[in-house]
Amino acid sequence: MIDETILSVPLLFSSTLSVGLAIITWRMSDLRTKKPFILLLIAIAWLSTTYLLELLSGTMPEMLFWNDLEYISNVFIPPLFLIFTLMFVGRDSAVNRRNLAIIFAVPTLALAMLWTNDFHHSFYTSVAQPSSAYMQTFVPTYGPWFYLLVIFSFLMGAISFYLLLTTYFRSSRYLRQQVGMVLGSCTLPAVAAIIGLLNLTEIPFTFLMILAFAGSMALLFIGAYRYELFSIIPLALDTVVKRMKDGVVVIDNRGHIIHINPSAEKMLDATRGGRKERRSADTLPFLMSVNLEDAISTGRSLEVSIPKDEVDHYYDIQATAMNDQSGARTGVQLIIRDIDEEKRMKDQLLKANTKLSIMSMVVRHDTMNQVGVIHGYSELISSGHLKSEDMARYGDRIKEAVKYIERQFNFATDYQSLGRSDPMWQWMQLVLAKAKTSGASEGLDVHSDLGPLSVLADPMLEKVFTILLNNSRKHGKKAFHINIGYRIDNGSCVVFYEDDGVGIPADVKPAVFDRDFNPHGSMGLYVASQIMVMSGGAIREAGEEGRGARFELIFPEGSWKEEKFDMSSIARSSGQ
Repeated sequence: MIDETILSVPLLFSSTLSVGLAIITWRMSDLRTKKPFILLLIAIAWLSTTYLLELLSGTMPEMLFWNDLEYISNVFIPPLFLIFTLMFVGRDSAVNRRNLAIIFAVPTLALAMLWTNDFHHSFYTSVAQPSSAYMQTFVPTYGPWFYLLVIFSFLMGAISFYLLLTTYFRSSRYLRQQVGMVLGSCTLPAVAAIIGLLNLTEIPFTFLMILAFAGSMALLFIGAYRYELFSIIPLALDTVVKRMKDGVVVIDNRGHIIHINPSAEKMLDATRGGRKERRSADTLPFLMSVNLEDAISTGRSLEVSIPKDEVDHYYDIQATAMNDQSGARTGVQLIIRDIDEEKRMKDQLLKANTKLSIMSMVVRHDTMNQVGVIHGYSELISSGHLKSEDMARYGDRIKEAVKYIERQFNFATDYQSLGRSDPMWQWMQLVLAKAKTSGASEGLDVHSDLGPLSVLADPMLEKVFTILLNNSRKHGKKAFHINIGYRIDNGSCVVFYEDDGVGIPADVKPAVFDRDFNPHGSMGLYVASQIMVMSGGAIREAGEEGRGARFELIFPEGSWKEEKFDMSSIARSSGQ
């Protein structure tokens, strides 16, 4: 015989423990899992309290009253534990309005059937006084709704048990301690329910369940303090990590992705709503091209590019080994930072520095040419053997050279700001006209057929033609006729420049655009190639030795167009 006073002790313990743990959890945890867990603890405290009051009742109506309130916890504990489990193992996406409606539909209906049992007797077909003084409680005969509730509750428990069990076997050694605590807390009520339903003990079913729930709470209490159960929830998304702009990926020793936050999903284009924890790390292609172990041992970060929407995106990855309390490796944590903007700024800075360097070479190159002109005509004038008309002509030529030098320095000043901007649309006929004002075409017969062609290129594009004209005049030897035109080739526009000089020897061609190739003390062709690169295009030499040089400027699709232009602008440009 068991006295109700003795029975009151574990019931009070269960109620007090549940309330205490609920308060502690509320204060010490900011995780989303605390909400269903606290509701679960409150439900267990409510169950213990109402059952105690049922035991202390002296009449059948009082017992039935407290029993009806007791079932508020009975029907909702299994779905609450399932919700807690789903969030605990990182299945937050499954906790949505549709699934919640399904999960709580049967418990809500069962509770309604209990409270209206006097009208249909489908939850209890009958209730009677106990045959002995064993307990001051009633003996029910269960109806179909009771067994439906039992089946539903076992189904909720089975799903929770399966999720926890599979998580346990996928987890590392340290995480298994945490998962094992929750798994044990799930197993105890299930075992108690089976024992009670099969009448394997004389202990009342409800009291047996309360003892099991108290044991469950004890396990979770131990887990909360010894294994930081509510500080480090395995496979769940901590609020801070979930909101991080940096991506976080955790890979276990078997190469499984066991944790990936939303930022990493977006960066790596991972499938949302999928079974992320079962995905293999092999699905992260960048891992195949890096040495993670070297990065872990040296502490150096890795820079990787990941193609997405046909565009390469750049990321900085910091790899850190994850060890358990014994120091054994349990996995690898990757912190992924988007450096697209940083890399773009670096590239822009490098491009701007390159442009300014090229601009400096161009100004020096053109200025030295004009200084040579000034020096040559000055020598002739100072000889004293010239006619007055020749002296005037040479003087005008010197003035033109000085004006050109002045324009070069003004252009260089403007380019310091232009060099930091994107390429601009330029009409090729006007570009050529500006190049000819430098005097580079003197002594050459230049024929061009560029018509309506405009290209998207760096503002220094005219210098390319200046360099090519100077190259023909100085090094073409017999060069006189210059032919400039364009053709369309597989979507690209190829602007060709050809002269009738001696051409370039075949063994020299591969090196003509190299920085170190300057047999005549000039880096003109190297500068031209760099301007084309900055314009998003390229330049190549396609002539034949003995038949003249032929340079081809290549502008890719999207960087050229054909449109009419005001022809008077050439005259204005030439008159500058």
